[in-house]
Amino acid sequence: LPASGYFTLFAPVDSAMAAAGLDKVHIEGLSVDSLKKIILFHVAQGAYGPGALASALYSVEMRSLRRDLTVDASTASSILYQQNLYVKQSGALYVNGDVVNVAGDTAWSASNGYIWPVRYVLRAPTQNVWQIIQSRPELSMYLMAMRINDSIYRDYDFLPGPTAPGAYYSKVMVGDSISYNWVVYDNLPNTARYGLARPTVFAPTNAAFEAAGFHTYQDILDYNSTVEPGPSIDYNTWVTTWTFLPMDSVLKSHVIIYA
Repeated sequence: LPASGYFTLFAPVDSAMAAAGLDKVHIEGLSVDSLKKIILFHVAQGAYGPGALASALYSVEMRSLRRDLTVDASTASSILYQQNLYVKQSGALYVNGDVVNVAGDTAWSASNGYIWPVRYVLRAPTQNVWQIIQSRPELSMYLMAMRINDSIYRDYDFLPGPTAPGAYYSKVMVGDSISYNWVVYDNLPNTARYGLARPTVFAPTNAAFEAAGFHTYQDILDYNSTVEPGPSIDYNTWVTTWTFLPMDSVLKSHVIIYA
């Protein structure tokens, strides 16, 4: 650790390491990079003792020392993004929603921070929001609604510009779902936007869609086809016509964005 600065370590006890398959033989067989990822995900910047965590109204967002490298295919550039931890003490200690100790466990105070013994090896998420939605069969109607919404809201038509030679005139019909799609669809590990917006998605299950009267693909399509026209904005050589999609409003009411 750097000599300057304060840190909070969530140190798995031996039984937690064994339960995760990280015995002496396995540890010695891992590469330095693999070990570094495990260790750095358990170390957060800043000193957070029992008082700070127990008195917090919400989970405390901590920046772990783990950084993962990704490549943005569109710009051919590499990006380092930092993995976060969300920690709360309420009797037991919770890290990223998982109970990691029991009420009697407490932190050890050090000169440059705190060490929390934990009974669970923390795992960094390996799937983003979009990948999880795709993988869950009980969210197939929600996935269908997202795809229908996305397929309707964009329609580009490039024509010769009316004012300047060589300029282009564009009729663009867009719903206000662009920002929603950026944080859910396009917030992928191989894009520059990954990690910039951190959405919490309350995803309605298939049973919820059924209860709301959406039983088939056609039900969702019919509902979202009742487009409400919005304003047209003339940017001289560009004209944008906005539309408001009913399903877009439904989807957005299920997402909280923290950027």
